[in-house]
Amino acid sequence: MVLVLAVFCLMSIWWAFRLPMSSAPDEYMRLQVPLFIAENGCLPRGDDPAIINEVWGTSYAFSVYGSSLIAVPFICVAKLVVPNSSAALIIAARLSNCLLAALNIVCIYLMGKKLKFGNLTSILAATLFAFLPQNVFLAAYFNSEQLEFLSTNLVIILCLNARENRWSYRSCFFLGCGLGVLALSYYYAYGVIIAAIIFYFSSIKKDFCLRTKSDYISAILYRPLVVFSGSFIVCGWFFIRNALLYNGDFIGMATSSKTSEIYGASGFKPSQRGTLRQQGYLPDCLFNQMNYSVYWPLSVAQSFIGTFGYMSIFVGNTSFVLYLLVFIPSLVIGLIRRLFTAKQTGDYLTFIPGLITVATPFLLSIYYSWASDYQPQGRYVMAGFGILSLLCAFGIVSLCQGLWTLLCAEIEVKSCKDESGNSLEKRLAISINDYGVFIKLVKFSVVATVLFYLLLFVRIFIHLIIPLLSSGVL
Repeated sequence: MVLVLAVFCLMSIWWAFRLPMSSAPDEYMRLQVPLFIAENGCLPRGDDPAIINEVWGTSYAFSVYGSSLIAVPFICVAKLVVPNSSAALIIAARLSNCLLAALNIVCIYLMGKKLKFGNLTSILAATLFAFLPQNVFLAAYFNSEQLEFLSTNLVIILCLNARENRWSYRSCFFLGCGLGVLALSYYYAYGVIIAAIIFYFSSIKKDFCLRTKSDYISAILYRPLVVFSGSFIVCGWFFIRNALLYNGDFIGMATSSKTSEIYGASGFKPSQRGTLRQQGYLPDCLFNQMNYSVYWPLSVAQSFIGTFGYMSIFVGNTSFVLYLLVFIPSLVIGLIRRLFTAKQTGDYLTFIPGLITVATPFLLSIYYSWASDYQPQGRYVMAGFGILSLLCAFGIVSLCQGLWTLLCAEIEVKSCKDESGNSLEKRLAISINDYGVFIKLVKFSVVATVLFYLLLFVRIFIHLIIPLLSSGVL
């Protein structure tokens, strides 16, 4: 696990130092918020002329900007160490993102341990997430996705931890704090809030001894209030501030659209974008036709694996197919095996919340592309990839175990006659009686899969990313 983290940090930090801002989507707009805070020592209004983008006519100060708040201390340190260097401020913000990405990898490992997937599966899941090309790219520049991924997986861990502790008030408070961090990350992650509520109330009957009225009041009222209190302490100030500044618009999206309509350049105002909804299409048009010369599902799948720059540099069809060959079969096997395990234990509590966590970003991305801005990007649907990476890792380990179980079974081999003309039956026994040897063979197979996965990433890094960085294209 330490090796995975070390290699990931080296690659992402190296990329962060070399990546030009012209190849980092939305980074220029997003950086305006933490730079303003570090320079002025106060939070900006969304319509402050100092940070409004001249093209879009709005700013990211209207929406949640938890990643900006985390970047501010890094930027302040950079201003002290390297004065009057704008490049140092950009690198500082990017390093804060690299830190969030590294913490997210640790969270995936811990999530696997909490879900009792085992050490091998947990490390494999962390590796699958860490060295997905798109994830390394998202770690190399300043954005809100890495905090979204981290907070999503953190909330899952805190839910599992609270359940282990029978939803103690302390655990509920920490869960609320985690939900508060998530609320400040990115709107695409908000499905986890619904998932956490469902997970809690579906576990009440099993985890609580509800006999008296006070037991019911504690389970249904007091503990949810503690969760809400923890969340409110962390994120409540932002939404209250928005409501006071923007006439009750605590989310800030409606005011952002109005500001964009006033200050946006011609053709970029919300009323002039010609969205699919404005053209009279239904959301299913994303799947049954090409729009703006782009097929939505294919573009999302490709950019989920790895599309760099402003959706202009793709890892290539060969690498794309190889990644699909790793993910799709292992995901199917892992899901089936997990369902089978849940059937044996009778514990289905994690399935519906897990499905909501994975599906919500996907559904929100569909709505956004249809109703607001056609952007079929994989980064918008990646919040639930922590769960999917665990299922993929579980599927790979299960597949390796199954293959070795088959190979270790006795196989009958029949031959008609021996040298003297007598019929003869031979038995070929490929059996391993030592369980320890079997486990070593499984581990060897998993390590071989990891090496293949890493070599696939190294191939992309050497043959695509390094040449483009050296030429200044990426």
